[in-house]
Amino acid sequence: LEIDDRWESRYGDLMFDSGKFPDPKAMIEELHRMGFRVTLWVHPFVNADSRTYRSTEVQPWLLADKSGRPGLIKWWNGIAAVWDFTNPRASDEFRGRLKNLESLGVDGFKFDGGDVNFVPRDMRPHQPITPAQYADVYNREAAAKWAWAETRVGVYSQPLGVVQRLIDKHSVWGLENGLAATVPEAITVSLRGFPYVMPNMVGGNQYDSDKIDKKLLVRWAQASALMPLLQFSWGPWHFDEETVRLCREASNLHIAFAPYIIRLARAVPTTGEPIVRPLWYNTPEDPETHAISDQFMLGADVVVAPVLERGARARRLYLPRGQWIEWRTKQAVTGGRWLDAHPAPLEILPVFVRAGFRIDDERG
Repeated sequence: LEIDDRWESRYGDLMFDSGKFPDPKAMIEELHRMGFRVTLWVHPFVNADSRTYRSTEVQPWLLADKSGRPGLIKWWNGIAAVWDFTNPRASDEFRGRLKNLESLGVDGFKFDGGDVNFVPRDMRPHQPITPAQYADVYNREAAAKWAWAETRVGVYSQPLGVVQRLIDKHSVWGLENGLAATVPEAITVSLRGFPYVMPNMVGGNQYDSDKIDKKLLVRWAQASALMPLLQFSWGPWHFDEETVRLCREASNLHIAFAPYIIRLARAVPTTGEPIVRPLWYNTPEDPETHAISDQFMLGADVVVAPVLERGARARRLYLPRGQWIEWRTKQAVTGGRWLDAHPAPLEILPVFVRAGFRIDDERG
């Protein structure tokens, strides 16, 4: 269970707002008893109105501008300086504050920010780096130090093995940063060497005038269900019982395939192979697979063809060569061909597994 924005007293102090959270330790203990791990949203920003920014001890540990003073930037929650993770003392201080939160029972962190456009353009870091390198230093000095962590940005952070979250999505259907963009972006990030890819929250962020509807939420849950990680924000219970049931089914599908996903994840350091793959990855000799970006494979043995179009109750999908079993009906299908108008009403996510596939088979 991730506690996102607005838990801090002031951005940069990394302290719970005592008005909203009078006893965070007791709250987290109660959540632990309920079976949750608890993570916190954190960032590298130190707002100008925070106690941390006013500290004369801390100011030399923030990215400086040409004047030698902390360089200020504008981010989505105000005007702030930025921690200089090229400075070992800054990294130690930042991690120390996270350890203080850990002492309250916090299990890990969502590391937001780090983008090139959120560092001072004229920055003077303790050790020379370009703005584009900042995200990787932030990941190395902060995110990679915790087992339960996710990051927002990474250029050359592949060796850290961090969970890489896709960019925030609009709550729309299309390829313009909506649901349809999730699959090709997850494939791209995976092939770039970030196998532990996390799609953005189910349903998107409901930015601007976006409004999540029931069918978008369900199809988004299905499209994310067989990604390495799955996260919800907007609750299905805001709609109706059918929405709750179908989103729960998507979650249960993720749980059902968890042993297979974990097996793929454990193999990554040895094989380097992505968990989420384009269809051509295992059958590059098949030209039909080369232009498909609205389906993906989970490892070498599972084909997922989510419905990404508003109102669609069927979809055209391709199965690579070989023998496949439709997961829901257990019907055998010969691959190397297109399936036109494959049934996919709202309650159905088309999933096919290779004949002989076993989720818990430790050999494969």
